[in-house]
Formats: sequence, C-alpha cells, structure tokens
Amino acid sequence: MNWPQVTWIALAAAGVAISAVKHGQPREPFSFWTALAATAISASLLYAGGFFS
Repeated sequence: MNWPQVTWIALAAAGVAISAVKHGQPREPFSFWTALAATAISASLLYAGGFFS
C-alpha cells in the first residue's frame, strides 16, 4: 500500500471513531463548505492512489 491508501484508511478510521464518540448526541448544523472540503480531500487522495485509473 502507498501513502494515499494509508492516509485514506486513517481518515476513514478517524471519522468512524468521531462518530462513535458523538453517537446519540444531536447533530451539528450541516455545512456545505465542510462537506465540499471533505469530498475534495477524499477524491484527491483516491485519484492520487490510482483508484480512478
């Protein structure tokens, strides 16, 4: 595995861990800019890792 795959796995694991800690609490207001940034980061890592090749 290369750094993009490892980075994606680490970010995904962190997201799951944060969700587990926040489980049962009210959700924060949705932010378009946060969602856009998260999607752009994920897409760029997947592209760099060759997932779209």
